[in-house]
Amino acid sequence: MSFVFDHFNYHVTDMDRSVAFYKKTLGMKVIREMGSSDGPVRFVMMGYDDQKVVLELKWEKAHEGSYDIGDGSYHFCVKTDEFEKALALYEEMGIIVFKMADRMCFIKDPDGYQIEVMKL
Repeated sequence: MSFVFDHFNYHVTDMDRSVAFYKKTLGMKVIREMGSSDGPVRFVMMGYDDQKVVLELKWEKAHEGSYDIGDGSYHFCVKTDEFEKALALYEEMGIIVFKMADRMCFIKDPDGYQIEVMKL
């Protein structure tokens, strides 16, 4: 058997806010969308042109309030050769959860999900 990793999913409470966050903080772009802003469910796949794995953001109209994301121990990780620039942005935004020796940090998105960012 052979497999290829396709996507990672986060449920979000405000799709536009989340899309803006991932564009600003990780340089992601919208790869594709399914559903509509006034429909019952909307999906936005975000990622990078040269990579096949995407972050799938899911918004459900009927869901009220925040999502239970447990203890926040799971995350996904991206690497960048502009780590210092990213770190300065994250410090300005006040979204750093943990920083280690100027080579990696964890940030938190608007719904409380953690993302690891590492120096390439």
